[in-house]
Formats: sequence, C-alpha cells, structure tokens
Amino acid sequence: MIPTTLIFYFLNGLFYASYLFLVASGLTIILGILNVLNLAHGSFYSFGAYVAAFIATLFLNNGLPTPSLFMALFMAALLIGLMGSGVEFSLKPLYKRRQEYQLLFTFALSFIFEDLIKLIWGFNPWTCPNLFAYMGAVNILGQFYPSYDMFVIFIGFVSYLFIWFFFYHTRTGNLARAVAFDKEMSSALGVNVSSLYTKIFFIGAFFAGLGGALILPAINAIPGMGSDALGFAFVIIVIGGLGSVKGAFVGSLIVGMVRALGIALFPEIELGLIFTVLVIVLILKPQGLFGKRFE
Repeated sequence: MIPTTLIFYFLNGLFYASYLFLVASGLTIILGILNVLNLAHGSFYSFGAYVAAFIATLFLNNGLPTPSLFMALFMAALLIGLMGSGVEFSLKPLYKRRQEYQLLFTFALSFIFEDLIKLIWGFNPWTCPNLFAYMGAVNILGQFYPSYDMFVIFIGFVSYLFIWFFFYHTRTGNLARAVAFDKEMSSALGVNVSSLYTKIFFIGAFFAGLGGALILPAINAIPGMGSDALGFAFVIIVIGGLGSVKGAFVGSLIVGMVRALGIALFPEIELGLIFTVLVIVLILKPQGLFGKRFE
C-alpha cells in the first residue's frame, strides 16, 4: 500500500507540474525574449479552458465522437496563440517606453479579459468530463490512476522537448535567442525583430492556452482561474530563473511535487509550503536555480 501511495503522490506531482509548466514556459519565453512581464498571461490559460469547453460542447452537440475532443483541446490552444499575437501587436507602441507601461498595460488587459469571460460564458462552471471518462484508468499495483492524467504528463514532457528543439535547433529559435542576447545588434544584422516578437508571443500564448485546455477535463473552467495559474507560474519562474526554460521545467517539477504532497498530507498549508520553497531559493540563490536567460 505504501509504495502505491508514493507512486500516486509522484504521479500527481507530475500531473500538476505538467500543466503548470505549460503556463510557466509561455510566461518565461515571453519574458526571456521580449523582456515583457505579461500580467495578462493567466487570462490566456483561462481562455484556453473556456474555448476548449465551448468547442468540445459544439462537437458533442453535433454528434462528433468523443475522440474528436482531443482536437478541440489543440484547436483552443491555436486560437489562444492567435489571441496572443494580437496582444503583442497592441504592445508594440510601448516597447520603447519604460517597462512600467507594459506592466500596467497587461495588468489592465487581465481585468478586461476576465470580464470578457464572464460576459461570454457567464459565472457558471464549464467542463468537459467526456475525455476523462473515455480514457478510463490504468491499473498500478491494484490501484487505478486516471489515464487522462498520464496523457497530460506526456504532453508536458513532449512540450518541453519541443521548446528545447525549437530554440536550439531551428533558425527562428536561434534568432530568438540572439535577439534576447542583443536586440540592437540582431536588428542591425537584418533580423526582423517585430515579426519575431509576434511569433514568440504566439508560442507563449499557445502553451498557456494548451495548459488551460488540458486541465479542463480534470477540473471546471471558472472565472478567476487564470489568477491562480499566473501566481503558480510566477513562483515557478522565480525558482527556476527568470527567462530560463530549463528553469521553468525544473521549477514546475519542484512546485508540482510540493503541491501534491501538500494537498495529500498538509492541505491546510499547501500554499505555505510552496512559498516556503520560494523563500528558501530567494535566500540561497536570488537569481533562481538557472539564472541565465534561455539557458
């Protein structure tokens, strides 16, 4: 029984880490390349959940089979990516101003987006339990664990590998890292920084939207859910190092494991445990575990 319980704690930690990494990676990609701390990033997560629920409901009402709901999740992420590109376009006039203007702008956007969610979908929770039931459960030492949670874990690890490959083995990714290192020099050498910024914002918003879409079958989409996700994402990127994708990955694993153990053993102080880890990291290594941008 004890080994099974530990395995389940570990898997729950990976589940939390996987969807939180999707949100945190998008935030740290935008911060690392554009040097923009996007306070509206949590809204991408919220919209991802609601749009996925809307598309899934549309599919089911039109008689499409349950497996088609997987397509709904990724369609939602793509739409949120396009939404992110629109946000980046509106940010362009502020790039030459102090960072405080960008913070205030995205802060205002976060409230606008949250009210838009309430206006479009109301206050009632939206969900899509069909995928959860469709995938069933896997038997682990006589105990059953949701197969959908395993799917989310798989997507989380695949997403990290994709991000690593994109930024280190593609032309666009290498240009993005060059811009992060020296924007002026890259622009002087002919890099279209404006177009690159739009692409990077698309990627960051896509992963946040994917995180929201993937969590939908497990929990309900409710107003304000983006604020919680953004809070966890901030903790993760501070622990891992601002602008570091590797740091976001490791930070997600740490926060995911601490959260899983906290919920199981000390539910009253779950958040306290997570922020205790944050405080310890800030004291011992203020720049985060991986301090270099896009290490």
